[in-house]
Amino acid sequence: MKKALSFVLLLVSSFILSSCSDSDDSDKKGKEERVVLEHKKKDIEEEKIFCFSDVEFYELKDIKEPSGIVFDKERNSLFVVSDEGSVHEISPDGKLLKSKKEIGGDLEGITIDSQSGLLYVAVENEEKILEIKPDDLSIKREFYISRQFEGKTVLEEGGNGIEGIHYDNQTESLFVVNQALDSKKEADASALLEIEFPESKLSSGSVLEIIGYHPFDINDLSAITQKEKAGLYIISDENNKLLYFSFATNEYEEICDLQGDDQEGIAFDESGNIFIAQDSGGVAKMSTSNKP
Repeated sequence: MKKALSFVLLLVSSFILSSCSDSDDSDKKGKEERVVLEHKKKDIEEEKIFCFSDVEFYELKDIKEPSGIVFDKERNSLFVVSDEGSVHEISPDGKLLKSKKEIGGDLEGITIDSQSGLLYVAVENEEKILEIKPDDLSIKREFYISRQFEGKTVLEEGGNGIEGIHYDNQTESLFVVNQALDSKKEADASALLEIEFPESKLSSGSVLEIIGYHPFDINDLSAITQKEKAGLYIISDENNKLLYFSFATNEYEEICDLQGDDQEGIAFDESGNIFIAQDSGGVAKMSTSNKP
């Protein structure tokens, strides 16, 4: 009887110790998760821009209807695309460096692979991506975006089409925004799409799969870029708004109102200046501030 009682006491003691250990581990894990989340929030707050100052405007007489812009830190220049099917390289003070007008199509966004230097251009309505060499602006490959996500159409054929594009080296993903003037139309909704893009493994003509879909309740998403790793900056042209989409929360918020009209491209340089391409003509350059 004494042996049985001792055995029972030993089991109870072991259970209590195990429970305390599990509780301690759980508390420790919870604290670690809270610390990580707080760091993410801090990173987001430090990255977000709140206002602009020192606005300059470059008319760009040789570039009609600029619809996308990206900064190349290696060349210290900007690449601009036009609705009329041309690609151009300009200096940070707006001087034209070179042009190629024979690309064709309704070009609506441009991004860069910062490792290879290759450019990727979004073609509206065709949902096509052109890979372009920066030295001579010639087309190297082309790809097509699937119109479906998880079995449902999200890029309707004949819809408003993709307007902005950004390449993320770390995740090997393309992010595009669907323009959509009716955010409630499910098959052609206003949305941010993540596209799998292991570019070194792709052949020309490949169909790119959509792996992430984030609907917005604000219309006319027209441009997208990334300043740091915590999130994306997106423009709503119709509303003259700059939005911020957080990877930590998968949610967006309005940051500020934008000056001018027809904002269809956005880029940051190494100094944090922001360049906005205006479809009505020209590029606006502004300083930014992280203080509201």
